Amino acid sequence: MSLLFFNGIVHTLDNDNSIYDAIVTDGEKIVAVGDGEALVREWQAAEKVDLEGAHVYPGFVDAHAHVYGMGERLTKVRLEGMMSKREVLEKLRGIATGLSTPQPPPPTEVGERGEDGGLGRWIISRGWDHTSWSDNADSTFPSKADLDEHVSTTQPVALTRVDGHALWCNSRALDLAGITRDTPAPLGGAILHDENGEPTGILLDEAMKLVESKIPQPTIDDLVVTLRVGLRYFMKRGHVAVHEMGVSAELWEAYVKLYEREGDSLPRAYVFLDMTKETGKKFFVDNYSTPQPPPPTGGGGVGKGGGRLTMTGIKLYLDGALGSRGAQMFEDYSDDPGNNGLALMEDEEVVELMQMAAKYKLQIAVHAIGDKANARALDLFERAGVVGGGATLRIEHAQIVRDDDVSRFAELGVYALVQPAFFASDRRWAADRLGASRMRSAYRWKSFVDAGVKFVASSDAPIEEPDPIAGIALLMNRDGVDDGEAIALGEAVRSYAQTACELTKEEAESGRLAVGMRADMTILDGALPVATVREVVIGGRIESAPVVR
Repeated sequence: MSLLFFNGIVHTLDNDNSIYDAIVTDGEKIVAVGDGEALVREWQAAEKVDLEGAHVYPGFVDAHAHVYGMGERLTKVRLEGMMSKREVLEKLRGIATGLSTPQPPPPTEVGERGEDGGLGRWIISRGWDHTSWSDNADSTFPSKADLDEHVSTTQPVALTRVDGHALWCNSRALDLAGITRDTPAPLGGAILHDENGEPTGILLDEAMKLVESKIPQPTIDDLVVTLRVGLRYFMKRGHVAVHEMGVSAELWEAYVKLYEREGDSLPRAYVFLDMTKETGKKFFVDNYSTPQPPPPTGGGGVGKGGGRLTMTGIKLYLDGALGSRGAQMFEDYSDDPGNNGLALMEDEEVVELMQMAAKYKLQIAVHAIGDKANARALDLFERAGVVGGGATLRIEHAQIVRDDDVSRFAELGVYALVQPAFFASDRRWAADRLGASRMRSAYRWKSFVDAGVKFVASSDAPIEEPDPIAGIALLMNRDGVDDGEAIALGEAVRSYAQTACELTKEEAESGRLAVGMRADMTILDGALPVATVREVVIGGRIESAPVVR
């Protein structure tokens, strides 16, 4: 079917930044772009869509997000936005009270999973942020004592911090995991202790798995339901595609099941296997370590769901998060002498996995936040011999980067995947962590652009809202901070609508509105950076996804 969109402002993002007022799609391709009056005469048989002055862009892509986590945020009680520890504990106490009744509320409302030997259901949630609590002036971590006293001592409680790099547990959860004062922390993790040597209930990064492994897991059908909610929300926010940054084998199975049934009504999904998840790593090694290549590929990996679902690459973790002081730094944290963060994976293992992925030209995505972790990532790309070999190399977050390493990003052809919203969220406390001198090396958008670094913006949802319009505004106005790192509108838009297509080597078919390109478009009411999403078009099909809450 042919669709003629007219009476709009069509931003082609071609080399001349041409703007027209009409565009025609036929099936999954763009077949004409130009003057509306001429196209209306030429395409009389097409179904006509009056844009009423709306702005049309190549489809926005969220190139770093966690779709399943976004689905959980929309379907379960969450802790984001709560401004005091008291408010969090009151919310959790209400959940605990509900779970102790003969007929507890349904799982999608309370975030519980399964039974615990007859002693009560697990209480699980995500989103707390101790740095934003009004009753926590010194920004210290909460403790198991808070949960024991105000929530439950019989029901295990495990609460993931907003950044996904810390777990807050009560005593029951620690007991089920066998964590005592003598439990050693695993490589890449930390078990925090109080002045008496007892675990406080806070676990960082790899240590989180000690408790997470005890939580009853959802079924594949449960995963499918949550994924669907998350994916449709990304469309509602104006995205035609999303990069799912790190899944287990079970979550990949759920993706395949969902896209085989409903792929033509969902955004394009580019999925990365998580090398810190046991089944994700096993799936990768089992399928990509044999002499025989994997099944026919699309976009660098196994294509499913009518081409809208692609196994795209692997996700590696070098350090933790800045908020939990797990980002790996060359020097100690300014507000925590003696601590310079965590190294989450051994260099030898990272090199081996990089080399395996590069053989199949899969994307290699490396989580690196601290300046030392970013330098390590660049070093390891070179050591593994994957630079210039055809595999897309990307550093996720690239949050604190020294001057010399900014240049190395460009020299090695490494993409910087940044999250504009992090600057607005983190700057309340980031200077305390880093000090004034290192802050000049943090959140370096203009520095990357000026150095010729391939620069892509994203959200890291559900940590931040997957809102590309807000992201574009932040890239332009730097949340009101005049430090020379803001970028222009055109650069900001391309970081969502065009450069992301280069990541998947699809720039010849996506990222511009031109004849022969994919009919993937984001349609906005209002001009950027002040606009709202009207709808998206994916493969020539208009999608207006409802928000599911």
